[in-house]
Parts: sequence; structure tokens; C-alpha cells
Amino acid sequence: YTRLQRERSKLMRDLLSDPAFTSDDVSAAQRRQFGSLPRQKIDLVQRIEDDYGDMGSAIRAAMNGVTLPEDREKLALLAREKQADLAAILTPDELADYELRSSPLVNLLGRYLGGFDASEAEFRAVFQAQQTYGATVSPTGGLPGGNVDPQTRQAALQQLNADLIASLGDARYADYQRETNRDYQQLARLTQQENIPPAAAIQAFNLRETVAQESNRIFEDPVLTPDQKRLALQTLAQATRTQTLALLGPTAGPDYVKIQDSWLTNVERGSAVTFNNSSQTSSIGTTNASGVAVMITFTGGPSYRRLPVAPPRPGP
Repeated sequence: YTRLQRERSKLMRDLLSDPAFTSDDVSAAQRRQFGSLPRQKIDLVQRIEDDYGDMGSAIRAAMNGVTLPEDREKLALLAREKQADLAAILTPDELADYELRSSPLVNLLGRYLGGFDASEAEFRAVFQAQQTYGATVSPTGGLPGGNVDPQTRQAALQQLNADLIASLGDARYADYQRETNRDYQQLARLTQQENIPPAAAIQAFNLRETVAQESNRIFEDPVLTPDQKRLALQTLAQATRTQTLALLGPTAGPDYVKIQDSWLTNVERGSAVTFNNSSQTSSIGTTNASGVAVMITFTGGPSYRRLPVAPPRPGP
């Protein structure tokens, strides 16, 4: 059915290419898809999309539901060739605008940016940084997790964060990190349901940075014994839960404490916690029309330094 629909579209294009039927009119739907491109370029881009769509469909049909590494290589090659063909007919600005309108990455970002109310320039910067990261860690088109070695993935992640800081600035980058954090997104929903001011949600979320600084100070304190450090970390975790409940109230507070406990329990058991830009990532992937993976990645997960396990007490 898809093949017949494509053949029908091609026949219509060939028919309308006759000067007697040619029109410079561009529909509203085409304007949403192609932006300000002139009619001639819209036709060229649509032909490229259809041709590569046909080739991608043929490859996926031959796969019979089983994707082998050579299949991913073929799809990735198609994607690169399509990109080169588009670049040959569009200016760099036109190509960037078309990618922004047509990439599945745009939909992913729209769903997962949370409350980060990005301006057009900020959205384009995030899109470009995430697109570059995805192409680096998934050069053959597979979803996250095995296309490149850990060192390459780590370097790409550091570059992603450096690009975002450079384009957004420190303050907006901090907003981006908070608003794209899954814990904060859950907290924001909880506080909205209970009509709690957004400032209280931010304050409760920022407790994790307070815990990170204090837990590392305790961990490195040369005066305290391991047992004293363990007790101090336990007290810190318990005090944090109390602060959270005071900030968020009796309904949202306990629910968010359950979320905090994913990392706070480790502090209570004798660990210093750090939230950084490379310790842990959360990747969401999908595939584009050519079957090539696109993904977005968020950072800032916890990493830990654990106190040595206390030796067992001697028996009587």
C-alpha cells in the first residue's frame, strides 16, 4: 500500500511538472514542512525524500524484522547520501531550517524539555548539540549503548555539555539541567497538583546540591573517624527528608522523598554523592524515516564515594 501511494505521488509530480499544470502556490501544510523554501526547491526536496524513503523501505523489507549490523550500515549510508543530496540543493541556512522542521529529534525535544521554555535560538542550539552528540555515539544508526567505545561516548558527552554552556550561558544551562531532570519533572507535577509555588519546588530540588557539598565535606574531614562520618551522613540524610517535608507539605512532600531516596539512601548508608555532567546519562531514542537512530541525552546523575565497610565487632 505504501509503495502504491509513493507511485501515485510520483505520477502526480510528473503530471504537474508539465508547464500547463505548473503552479507556484505553496499550501499551508507545505509551508509548515518546508518553511520559506521556494516552490522549485520544495519539489526537489520532496523528490529526494521520496526516493530515499523507497530505498529505505526496500532495505527494511529485506530485513524481515531482524536488524543486523550490515543493515544498520546500509541505512546509515542512505542517511549520509540523502544529507549530501539535500546539501547540494539547499543553502546551509535552508538545510538547517529544514532539518529543524523534519527531524524526529524535534518531537523528542518537545516532549522531554519539560518546563525549559526555550527561545527559538535556544531550541536551535539544543537541537544542534543533541544532533551532533547522536551522530557521534551512534554513527551506524543503532540506538544508544554499543556503537562506540566508552571513551568516545564520554568525550562526546563532555562536548555536548560544553556546546550547551557556550550557547545557552551558565544561568540558562542550569535551568536546562534542572528542567530536563526526570526527578525535577516529577516534582514539578507534584507541586502543580498541590498548588505549591514553583519557588518551593526549585528550593526542594536544590537540596540535592546542598547534600552533595556537605556529604563530600564530611567524607573528606580528616578529624572524623569512619564511624563518626557514617553517623554524620546518616544525620544529613534524615535532616534533608525533614526539610523536604517542611517545604512541600504533607501530600507532595512524602511523594518527593520517595524520589529523593533513589540517591539519599546511599548517603544515609555512608556515601558522599556528587551530581555532575558525566556520571550518568538518560537517553531516549527513536528512528527517522530512513530507520536511523536519533536520540536525546540528559546528564547530571549521581555518583558516589563510599566509606569503607566497618569491620565486624569481635564476639564476647
